[in-house]
Amino acid sequence: MSRSRKKTPVTTYAGRSQKRSKRLCNRIFRRLEHQRIGTDYHIPHHVREAMDVWCMQGDGKFRWTPDMENYEKMMRKK
Repeated sequence: MSRSRKKTPVTTYAGRSQKRSKRLCNRIFRRLEHQRIGTDYHIPHHVREAMDVWCMQGDGKFRWTPDMENYEKMMRKK
């Protein structure tokens, strides 16, 4: 697989991935929903009500262009 390449040249600015943060956020959201179903308390409608998006890993997205330094290295799959 030495020739496999990424299809889109997009990465995050800082941090590796938001996958762990998104999993944790959804877990918290489902738990809040489950706890509040039988009560009159406000049931969350959006995942953002469970966890602040600013607390997640990563820091936005960035598009690489072919004229940038390290473009070939970034496009390789790890």
